[in-house]
Amino acid sequence: MTWEDKYCLSKDEHEIHHDLTVITMPDGKFCPKLDAAYQYKGADWMSYAKGSWSLLHNTVPALQWGASYQAHKKYCNLAYRVNLNHAKMTAKHSAGFEGKCYDGKVYYKAHVHYEHANDTLKEANAPDHVAKLHMYQEHKCNANFSYKYQVMVNLMKPSEFKWGAVFSSSC
Repeated sequence: MTWEDKYCLSKDEHEIHHDLTVITMPDGKFCPKLDAAYQYKGADWMSYAKGSWSLLHNTVPALQWGASYQAHKKYCNLAYRVNLNHAKMTAKHSAGFEGKCYDGKVYYKAHVHYEHANDTLKEANAPDHVAKLHMYQEHKCNANFSYKYQVMVNLMKPSEFKWGAVFSSSC
């Protein structure tokens, strides 16, 4: 059986989100999971901080912070996020952008994802660094034809790349 309690408090540009989930295990024990976040929304930017705790998986808190900035109303939104996993002693960083151009006919986004061990890990136990680049574009040429493509590149091993394209026509 699972019990869940969610709420959001907001005032002006400030929001607090709370999510408590309690799972009853077959042996009768309760395993709670708690997510709590604070978010601030400015005129053209936003920032948030989030903490997650789970006794179900015996994890120590995972912390996340992120921010986004609308650099231009049509052409560019910028974002950054860092996630600290204290159980694995790793940090994940993501930075990217998205936007539209040509009267909204072309949508594009890209981000770089980088994961590394925290400095407190000994080099022998540290996981390999991971760095990936993701790019996506969708182009609506006219009412009858559009195409999309996506590229994913492992920056640590550039030969391991993936790509795909989709062409759509309603003629």
